[in-house]
Amino acid sequence: MKILTFKETGGIRRIGARHRALGIFAWPAVLLFNGMGLHAAPPSSADAGIKLAVPWKQARVTRMVPTVASGREVKGQDLARLFPCTTLEAVDGAVTFPIGSVPVVIESAKSAISPNAFTGLSGGSPLGIHGFETDLPESLAHLQDIGIPWVRLAGPSGLVWDLVEPTAGAYNWEHQDRLFGEFKKMGVKICVVVLAANRWDQGIVGAQRPKSRRPTHMGSYKSFLREAVKRYASTVACWQIENEVDNKMSWDDTPSAYLDLLATSYAVIKENAPNAQVAFAGMSNPHACETVLFPMLKAYRNENPEGTCFDIIDLHWSRQFQGTYDRLQIGGKPRRLDDTIRGIRKQLDALSLQKTKIWLNEISDYAGAPAADPVDGSYAKKSEAEQATSLVKMVLLSLASGADRTFWVNMIDWHGWGGRQGGYFDNVGLVYNPMVDPKGTKKTVYYSAKFLSHMLDGCRFESAVPVSGNPGVRVYMFLRNGEPVYFGWRDPG
Repeated sequence: MKILTFKETGGIRRIGARHRALGIFAWPAVLLFNGMGLHAAPPSSADAGIKLAVPWKQARVTRMVPTVASGREVKGQDLARLFPCTTLEAVDGAVTFPIGSVPVVIESAKSAISPNAFTGLSGGSPLGIHGFETDLPESLAHLQDIGIPWVRLAGPSGLVWDLVEPTAGAYNWEHQDRLFGEFKKMGVKICVVVLAANRWDQGIVGAQRPKSRRPTHMGSYKSFLREAVKRYASTVACWQIENEVDNKMSWDDTPSAYLDLLATSYAVIKENAPNAQVAFAGMSNPHACETVLFPMLKAYRNENPEGTCFDIIDLHWSRQFQGTYDRLQIGGKPRRLDDTIRGIRKQLDALSLQKTKIWLNEISDYAGAPAADPVDGSYAKKSEAEQATSLVKMVLLSLASGADRTFWVNMIDWHGWGGRQGGYFDNVGLVYNPMVDPKGTKKTVYYSAKFLSHMLDGCRFESAVPVSGNPGVRVYMFLRNGEPVYFGWRDPG
């Protein structure tokens, strides 16, 4: 999908029939909110206005990031107060409104729902949360309140062969039974990461971690996976085999060894849970798609001209790298989020894998000032509002570019992640860690995630269409119950 932009002129730009059908207008007069009304402002304003064709008599424009500086300022449950809205009368089938860096949603005033009505799980939402290592009771309560219907469980919270079967033939399902069972009771769907390393399988004695995750005795691994899938067939909706195989810390082996493990796992999973989905290991960054993922996909297709051993491709997008919400500096050049997702889709289609979905199982940005990273450098201080704005934009841009689902990292800030205090992942959660903030305060991003999850419930993401006018403005149209809903913002110049 190409973003259509136009330069402002002294009058209404002449546009073709296709652009009129998409509701794209250039508009010379800029309108800003002034109390309950509108007034003109110079075209150079950061909140320049756009004119958008809509099929309603009235439209409601709502800000998607809370107006408070911090979640600590939120009192009570009046969410509508956090997300100011304005109702506009359509004139000649269009509404005109200001648009700035904070995302807004434009919907029918007649069918719009107040944020105060957002309760319980939003079953059709494309949002998920990655990471439930600690603070489970609090995380479960937050998950129920925020209305996010998916979780991704990795590491010790996922399925580690070494932990589940520490001795050959002796299984310990206690941790998974409790954790998976909690999500099942809530009606939350689970994507679980399977890690195939096992010390006894590789003949390792003591606490040393296996260097390789490729099973030595594939038959033993298949038995373990078969027992797991049969046990959780009604609980786990997606099984992801390994994680970030482009990273030697995660997969210190050959690409062909991973593809063999994936194909073996796929056969076991589909035999015992035919409706479950199987995900390819995530790529840790967009550069890895070019260097690792695409060559692996081509190699697999060359050896297997038909069929597949995965249903989902996973891209990770993290502001741990330098850049912006939509562009990261990796591998010596900028990598665009939309171009990366479309590039994956193009590659899949070229290999006759059109049914394969694209998920972003780890996306993140931070609030605060994380400690400098020895590899990625220092981090500029960012507000809670900036983090919330980033989440909304990342999710919407991903979906509009062809992704089917996104998972934010994570519900509660990790504390001392990787043995480092105050690092990047200590600052990316929707809620402050109680070890830092005794009250476990919800950040502003928490409320934006709740708003977005419910707003996207039931949307037909495959019908997203850019409907933008004016330089730097993005406006995307989604279909919800057959009716258009628009999301828009202005990127800095």
